[in-house]
Amino acid sequence: MSGVVLDFDGNQIELEDNSLILITVSSTGQLQIDLSSGTVNLTSAEDSGNINLVIDGKTIEAGQGTVLTASSVVEGPMLIVSEGTVIVTEDGSTVEVDAGSVMSLDALGTIIEQSEPEIEPEIEQVVIEPEPPPAPPPQRTTPPPVQTASPLPTPSNMQPASGYRIGPTQIRTRRLDFTWAPVNGANAYILTLYRQTEGQQLILRTDPLPQNEWALTDFSILDIGTFTWRVEAITRNPNGTIERRGEIAENTFTVDIPIPEVQLHSAEGGLYVSQ
Repeated sequence: MSGVVLDFDGNQIELEDNSLILITVSSTGQLQIDLSSGTVNLTSAEDSGNINLVIDGKTIEAGQGTVLTASSVVEGPMLIVSEGTVIVTEDGSTVEVDAGSVMSLDALGTIIEQSEPEIEPEIEQVVIEPEPPPAPPPQRTTPPPVQTASPLPTPSNMQPASGYRIGPTQIRTRRLDFTWAPVNGANAYILTLYRQTEGQQLILRTDPLPQNEWALTDFSILDIGTFTWRVEAITRNPNGTIERRGEIAENTFTVDIPIPEVQLHSAEGGLYVSQ
């Protein structure tokens, strides 16, 4: 999606160019927006319930009458709160962000800009004294260049390889294993799964994985078509904050036979599964 405005029960969702989101509504009617890339502007209605905005593994809870902007860009996820107060949650930690704040989501709890209320200046008598002679200009020194860490390399030896086709064995066992070679300097990995339609629709994103493997067992998210899976190596500190990201590697696989639904049947002595 790009350059569009969506209205959900009075909640305005504006997408800037080259933005990708996934919108879901729970059985209780709660609206959730998963931002994969780009920028989204959200204005929640005065009579709406709380809205969850998920970006880079963090959940932003916006209440009634909240106006905010969230971005997932190369420089790092950012949150700007114009009106209202939001709650940012990650791995059990929460931070309250007030209106007028700009927050770096890669450093949970660090507000890098906070507006202050305007205070009427007090009128007082001022005695004008002669100005002292100007001081000599300070000597300018060139600051040392900022050292930035280079991205971690892309994972190699990704399996299943590109062009892989899901076969009867995976459908019967309902298990598809994803593996890749470890990356030096990484202590976690993030796997994402996309469905290829006119663009790419995000259907799954894992939490940071401590190992270089993961298994898909919920085949209900698959259907006939082509899928892209990506892996990114990351480095996290002991608090769980991502300190270094990596280059993303991707492969594709295809499902060209129908995936039957799993059904439970009762029988004397218990339940049994049929497909």
